[in-house]
Amino acid sequence: MAVLAVLAFHAAVPHLAGGFVGVDVFFVVSGYLITGQLVASLRVTGAVSLRDFYARRARRIIPSAAVVLVAVVVAAQALLAPLRRADVAGDVLAAALQVPNWRFVAQQVDYLAESRDISPVLHYWSLGVEEQFYLVWPALLVAAWWLARRRGATSGIRGVAVALGAVVVGSFAVSLYWTEVDKPWAYLGTPARMWQFAVGGLAALLPVLLPALLPVPEVAGPAAPDVGPAAPAPARSWWRPWLAWSGLTAVGWAVVALDGRTSYPGWASVLPTLGTAAVLLAGGPRPLRSAPAQAIGGLSYTWYLWHWPVLVFADAAAGHPLPWPAKAVLVTASALPAWLTTRWVERPIRFSTALRRVPARSFAVAGVSVLTALAVGLVGQVAAAAQLRQPVVAGAVHPAGAVDRAGAVDPAADPFGADPRTSGPVAPAPADARADGPHYPRGCNLEAPEISSPRCLMSPVRDVPDDDRVPRRPHVVLLGDSHAGQWFGAVGGLAARHGWDTEILVKGGCPLPEIGVFNASLGRAFTECDRWRDATLRRIWSEPAPVMIFMATMDRYPADPAAVRLGWQQVLAHLAGHGVPVVYLRDTPFPGIDVPDCVSGALADWTRCAFDRAAALPADPMADGIAAGYVRDVVLVDVTDVLCPPAAPRCPAVRGGTVLYRDSSHVSDTAMKALVPRLEAELHRHRLV
Repeated sequence: MAVLAVLAFHAAVPHLAGGFVGVDVFFVVSGYLITGQLVASLRVTGAVSLRDFYARRARRIIPSAAVVLVAVVVAAQALLAPLRRADVAGDVLAAALQVPNWRFVAQQVDYLAESRDISPVLHYWSLGVEEQFYLVWPALLVAAWWLARRRGATSGIRGVAVALGAVVVGSFAVSLYWTEVDKPWAYLGTPARMWQFAVGGLAALLPVLLPALLPVPEVAGPAAPDVGPAAPAPARSWWRPWLAWSGLTAVGWAVVALDGRTSYPGWASVLPTLGTAAVLLAGGPRPLRSAPAQAIGGLSYTWYLWHWPVLVFADAAAGHPLPWPAKAVLVTASALPAWLTTRWVERPIRFSTALRRVPARSFAVAGVSVLTALAVGLVGQVAAAAQLRQPVVAGAVHPAGAVDRAGAVDPAADPFGADPRTSGPVAPAPADARADGPHYPRGCNLEAPEISSPRCLMSPVRDVPDDDRVPRRPHVVLLGDSHAGQWFGAVGGLAARHGWDTEILVKGGCPLPEIGVFNASLGRAFTECDRWRDATLRRIWSEPAPVMIFMATMDRYPADPAAVRLGWQQVLAHLAGHGVPVVYLRDTPFPGIDVPDCVSGALADWTRCAFDRAAALPADPMADGIAAGYVRDVVLVDVTDVLCPPAAPRCPAVRGGTVLYRDSSHVSDTAMKALVPRLEAELHRHRLV
């Protein structure tokens, strides 16, 4: 049931958007099995053989995982552009070292949100969590057992139960907190997931702790190390079927009712977690004991490993996301390599008598598997890096013709020159383009939970933020979301030419017009955005008045045009009447593709990375209102004609050798600096400079 839920979720099957809870089911089952095995060994022998325990885990998990990792690197070489191949190789290295979840946390990956270039080993995050669980769990149980026995207990079971209860409380509290402030940490971080393993562990202990209510199940001792605690035999107790079906209903309801907009894991994860524990306690209803269900369960691990790379590479080969029926077919087809891996890799190694007899041999096989995956990943990374090398070229920061000999700005000049090339080296190089963002401290761009901008005054003299200084010299304000922050190269360059400071008031994902939005990283309404916007608009006038206010925002937030117009009116009411010029920087074209990645594989023909004009340039109620005269006292600056020349059938990703975008939506800083003369010309035309 768990693996089918995950497969349905990844295949985007309608009405099963909560299938990601299958991973929660896996965690509970793992906690149940592992705790049962360890406690059974403690009860029988009073000790745990860590050597045997880790040898079993090594045989069970690592070889199959390594086979898929090697296949991923090979497929990436054939199907992906060089820059993305380098990314995938790095992901494979992290997965081979059992820490992929922390790599994805560092990248702030949102597992429940759509990603522009998702990793084919993203699903290995759950394996990383499991491996990290295996590292700490035996020590925790042995320590709790030993402390309980030292205090005079005849059995250490209650001590272990108390320890697991403490893990449940502490880890669940961490999960609730991180779900509110940083969902990638909550979803992918091991500390926020340990409570689910502990719930499974408590389910394994309850029959021993409460034998009057739950007959003690037969548990596997050291003689049967690859089998966990046997499910309780279906007793005549009237409540067993009720508990089993209630648990299944809870998990099934979570699969149907939850989706990517759910604040998860948080409180919502309680439902599938306790539902799974209920099924385990009750022994499971009859359908889960059927031969087809057992066959799917036996294939579940390798099927989980294979299905996601198949989907990711199929999308890459098609050049676009496939519809869900095609994904469902591909997920089903991935059962074939899964079966082959189970048949020829997992089972022969897992049940090998020679390996089971000598644990050191299991570690040797696992070590060779890990080293093979690491070696292949390193080769893939080196190969991608070699393909990314190109001659160093200068970006079009001050293109010829933008400024005449007298130093006056020529508004008719093309900021990117008239270079007709459509191939060759580019600036910044694709490997550097993703980091080609605005050159101000990251803290100046607020994260989702933050509601108060620091004092980020960038000086043209020192080019560092004067965080604690209230503006005293003439300054301009750059206000909005990350699409405002991308303009710092142009606005800051203009300010530097006039000796002004630049104050940065930017909050990512927060629309400047007063419209309510949903924040995927928080899994709820973005109330912090509203609070930040109100406080920031008041703050502008609590300080010395700026020379000019530049405002910009992404024009793709989900809201109807009437709501956007009303939201802008409310913002403009805060800015009007102070005698300070307000400049609206129309949003730049939206590529919708990972431009640096595309360009890395298209240096022989940049036009392969051009994108559709209509999709990239949606309607802009604010710009239309200014142009039509409905919005007054606001100056419009629109650079669409140079980023997407009207004579071209599609919007280019590269012009004059300059990579225009650093990701799927933000203009590169190199391109923004090239727009300084154009920005100054526009302001000169309106007599603002």
